[in-house]
Amino acid sequence: MADRAVKLQLDDTVETVIDPATEDKQDDIITILTNINSLFNFMTEKWISGNLADADTGGGIFGVLNPESADIIITHIILYRTVNPSGTLDIDIGYADDAITLSNNYDTVLGFDTLETLPKILDLNSYIEVNFLCPNGKYITCSTDSGSASGLVGKYYISYILA
Repeated sequence: MADRAVKLQLDDTVETVIDPATEDKQDDIITILTNINSLFNFMTEKWISGNLADADTGGGIFGVLNPESADIIITHIILYRTVNPSGTLDIDIGYADDAITLSNNYDTVLGFDTLETLPKILDLNSYIEVNFLCPNGKYITCSTDSGSASGLVGKYYISYILA
């Protein structure tokens, strides 16, 4: 069987050619695997996590920078509360120019006035649709809309894919 050039087309922009005339095929294989990995990273859900805070300021529950150098689509937000707030709490979730701005541009308000009846591990997708675009360089924020986050302790988990 004669040697043939192999062309791998992953998308409209990534193209790799293995040329049998090259002496070092290992470099060609590494290039292809890197490109395949890049493709899977594009399609793979990633996670951000951190601690919840009990501040009633903009971004006071959490504010986190989009970690990618591209727009991302938020697919899930999970709140794991180890200690509930002392009173009622309604939250706004969205994105903002900084981590300390109240953002309701996603216009999501979730009332925690019945917090004791909700699970400690709360996947917000079970109650509201949490799928929104967070542009590159923006912060995903969770803020107190009304009530108080005083006493709230726990962690947040945000899953996303590249837009």
